[in-house]
Parts: sequence; C-alpha cells; structure tokens
Amino acid sequence: MFMTAIKYRYTKVASNGLLPGLSVIGFHGSVSASSTPALRSPIYVDKNHYRVDVVSPSSLFEAIKPRGDGVRLRVSKNQLYDGQLPGEWTRIGPWAARLNYSVIEIGMMEKKHMDGLIARLSSSSPIACFLRWHAREEKDNHILMANRMEDGGGARYSSNKQIIALMRAIAGEARYNLFMAARRSDSELVEYSWWLNNAALKPSDVLLSAAGLKIAGDSAWECVFRGSKQDEAAVKRAENRILKQPHKR
Repeated sequence: MFMTAIKYRYTKVASNGLLPGLSVIGFHGSVSASSTPALRSPIYVDKNHYRVDVVSPSSLFEAIKPRGDGVRLRVSKNQLYDGQLPGEWTRIGPWAARLNYSVIEIGMMEKKHMDGLIARLSSSSPIACFLRWHAREEKDNHILMANRMEDGGGARYSSNKQIIALMRAIAGEARYNLFMAARRSDSELVEYSWWLNNAALKPSDVLLSAAGLKIAGDSAWECVFRGSKQDEAAVKRAENRILKQPHKR
C-alpha cells in the first residue's frame, strides 16, 4: 500500500550537475517504438529507495536554478523497489541523477533517418553517439546512459540541452521528408506528418503536421490542428506551402 505523506528537503548539487544520493530508475508511461520521439519525466529514488521529485519548472527550455548550491526535493513516504512503482512506468538505469536531465525515447523513424539526423548535429556529440547505438540495435550502454526497450526502441537519460538539439534535428528532418512525401504518396505523408508532430517544439510545426494529415485525408488532422492554437486559414496556408513550395534540408 502506498502512503501519500510528503516532506520537502534540500540537496546540494555537484559542480558537474550530479544530485548526490539520487538515482534514476525509470520514467513515467510507456512508448511504442512507432510513436517517437517521446520526452518522458524520470523517476528518482534516494539511497533508501524513497520516491523523490525535483521541484522544477514544467518547461524543457527553463533550466532549474539551484538555490545557493542546492535544489528543493519533494520526498514521498513510498519506498520503491523492483516491480513496485505505481501506475504505468518503464524501468531504465539505474543512472546517477543529474540536474536538468530528462529521458528521451527514439524508435523506428529515428533509426531509418539516422544519417540525416546526425548531419544536423555535431557528429561527435553524445546524442549523435546515442543515435548510432540505436541504429546498431545494441544492448544497454552504461556510458551513454541508454537502455534498449522491449519493442526495439531506445531510451537515454540526457541533458535537456541535448534533447532540445535532437528534437530540433528530428523536426527538421521530418519537415523535409513531409514536403517530399506530398509529391509521392498519402501513406508516406501521414507517416512524416506524425513524426513531425511528435518532435514539434513550436506551433508552426504542429500546424504543418495537421496540414499534411489533411492533404492525405487523415481525419486526425483536426485533433492535431487544435494543438497549433491557430485558425483554419493558417491550415490552408500550410497546405499551400506543402503542395507548392520546394523545401530544402
């Protein structure tokens, strides 16, 4: 039985961002390798296995700033051991916890377009190494802090800056292929529209995704469109852009 009592405390942050005494043992939810990229919140425990949350902003772009040399933690009375996390979750690690890190999962599309994605990144960066590891279908890698998922996907505990760089690279590659798919087939257009939607960090990419789905005749375009927070005239302009304008990498 899980108790709900919560207390707060502060912990110091090491110069390299490590949160001493905390480990990452999983992330919330589960992701299909066909529905990536996906950003997930890590699940932390302390050395006594108590569930811990770092009190932080909700935005990936807003870094947590330590108060003095520490950050505030919310500590649950729940002690979490193997197989005992409540709700839907996926086990990874355990990895040493770091400030301003999250979990990113990639799957089939990222493997298919690895070369194009790496061309948009620094080829020697940890996130590019993660892409190569994923494409080789290797097992868990402790140096990369990467785990192989049961369905073939790959999850990495990464700095938020690295995740943003990867999401931008995926969005750029998805955008390019969406424009090309509009000249080939509806099925490809649907595939790349969803890929762009998964990686979107700005409303204009959500709008392009909705327009691509609409052109392909996928009724889900209206649900995606509502996430763009723009009017239907904007969808029409996005449709025209996809159909009439060439797009460069």
